[in-house]
Amino acid sequence: MELYRPGFVFTVEHLAADGRVLSVEAIHNIMPTLGLNYMLGATFKGDSQYTSWYLGLFGNSYTPVASDTMASFIANAGENKAYTGTARPAIVFPSVANGSLDTLADPNVFSFATAQTIMGAFITTGPTWDATTGLLVSAVQFPSAKSVGAGESLRVPVGFALASV
Repeated sequence: MELYRPGFVFTVEHLAADGRVLSVEAIHNIMPTLGLNYMLGATFKGDSQYTSWYLGLFGNSYTPVASDTMASFIANAGENKAYTGTARPAIVFPSVANGSLDTLADPNVFSFATAQTIMGAFITTGPTWDATTGLLVSAVQFPSAKSVGAGESLRVPVGFALASV
C-alpha cells in the first residue's frame, strides 16, 4: 500500500502595526497519528465528528511528532497566550469546493500588545488555552521564529486539499 502525506498548509503573514506585510511563509504541517485516525474514521467508518476547530500558537522550539497528543504537545510546545482574546480563536472553514477548503477569505489574526516569539501553530478541537484534552489534528513548527513586536500581528490562514491525479 502506498502512503501519502496529508495535511494542512499554514500561511503565516507577519503584519506591522500599520498593517504592512513584513513577511509571508507557507508551511506544510504534521498530522499526528490520532488526527489521521480521526479523519479516516469520521470519513469511512461513521465515527463521531467534531464540528468546531480552534487555532493556537506555541512559543517553545519544539518539532511536532506523529505521536503527539494534546497533553504531550502542550507540555512540550508551550502554548503562547499573549495575543488579544481569552481563548483559542475558532477556525471558520467555508464550504468544501474542488477537493479543498481554506480560510484565505477569513483568516485568524493574532494581535500582540507585547513583543513575543512565536515558534509554530496548531489546530485542535479544544478552545481553552493550555487545555490538554481534545484532538490535536495538526501542528507545525515555523522554519524560523516569528519575532512579533508590540502592536504587530500574525494573520494565519490554513488550508487543506486532496488531489486526484
